[in-house]
Amino acid sequence: MKASQQTPVVRQPVSVRLTLRARNCSRRQSRASCTCNNDTLPPAAESGRRRRELLTRRRVLHNFAACALCSQLLPPPSVQATEWSYLDPRSWAESSPTCGLGNMQSPIALSLEDAEQTNSGAAALTFQYGGRRPACVRDSGHGTMQVHFVGSQAPLLLVGSQQFQMQQFHFHAPSEHSLDGTRSAMEVHMVHRDTYSGQLLVVATLVRDRKAAQPNPALTAALQYVPRRKDGAGDDSSRESVDIPDGVDASWLLPKLHGVYMYSGSLTTPPCAESVMWCVHDATIEVPPQQVLAFSKQFGSNARPLQARNGRRLTYRLI
Repeated sequence: MKASQQTPVVRQPVSVRLTLRARNCSRRQSRASCTCNNDTLPPAAESGRRRRELLTRRRVLHNFAACALCSQLLPPPSVQATEWSYLDPRSWAESSPTCGLGNMQSPIALSLEDAEQTNSGAAALTFQYGGRRPACVRDSGHGTMQVHFVGSQAPLLLVGSQQFQMQQFHFHAPSEHSLDGTRSAMEVHMVHRDTYSGQLLVVATLVRDRKAAQPNPALTAALQYVPRRKDGAGDDSSRESVDIPDGVDASWLLPKLHGVYMYSGSLTTPPCAESVMWCVHDATIEVPPQQVLAFSKQFGSNARPLQARNGRRLTYRLI
């Protein structure tokens, strides 16, 4: 699991002028998010045509605003975390000591035999994920792609009265957690942050490949719009954000019937910071093998080895 790892930057509010020209659109950003129409609306146009053109204008301005917001949301390419790779995860501790010394590291092995069932008295989990929401995607530069949501329109997860806003989701192949001794073809991490305390919570869904499965639309959108690397992993052009024109519905990443494992862990990438709440579904979603292959072809294997549980409390509950 990845979280933003950078020095906080104070950014000015985004201001979008009501104009049909966007002269400052970056050439590197997607045409869908930054292309603007230079034609003016005819003053005496037929009403149906005018209505369609007004809707087009609104969509252009909406996409232009989303493009600007995404550029503020993501760190600039010049702000990079300490370089590391999945070739030797044990070496992460050299630059990020918590990766080697922490005793609450993730991922871990999950099984009902090791879990304490807590269906009664536990805070209710409410997923407010439904509906397409503005989003943008980028290559993280560290073996995966991240889909970020725009501001206040991001999906929400309620844990009792505690509110968590989804910051981004990303994929790992193979899965990082194991369920009953088995690792799946992929795993998706939905990274949330408490809107008041800043605490991190990650919702994880394991992904199984099956020939008869339909393509997952969230994975499809991310693979379609993520910038392709031109000069290798260090190429800055692959780390810029690209708007996903139709947005993403995060509920596409949730299994239909499920329970969840919950435990206190860490980021699964450097700096491996701890005190991260984990919520891992016991059911999987399915994708066709072609989608797993497409992801692996571009990003390779990006799963951290299982970590010791070290006596941590592991709970299981139905939703």
